[in-house]
Amino acid sequence: MSKILLNDQKHARQIVDNVCDFYGLTTAQVKGKCRLRGYVKARFVAIYIIRKRTGLTLKEIGRLFHRDHTSIIHAVQTIEEVLSLRFDNDYQEEIKKLMEII
Repeated sequence: MSKILLNDQKHARQIVDNVCDFYGLTTAQVKGKCRLRGYVKARFVAIYIIRKRTGLTLKEIGRLFHRDHTSIIHAVQTIEEVLSLRFDNDYQEEIKKLMEII
């Protein structure tokens, strides 16, 4: 493994930890299979930020969350759609705050 990949993986884990702290959840809740709205929101936000801030592939991000690459695509597209909406929403403000923290 290259140093860059290891750094990206470490950064991805830090992003997950920061998102967990922000939403008051555990890593197991965010990475788990539960589909409760709060867990899914935090999971999708973490995946979106990891995709934007690291060089990890969809498959590598999927391994981190125990999902396949199509689930990662869905998460990123969902967040991008929500962010593109013209009205103010929680996602925009929360992602902006998290991006500043990370």
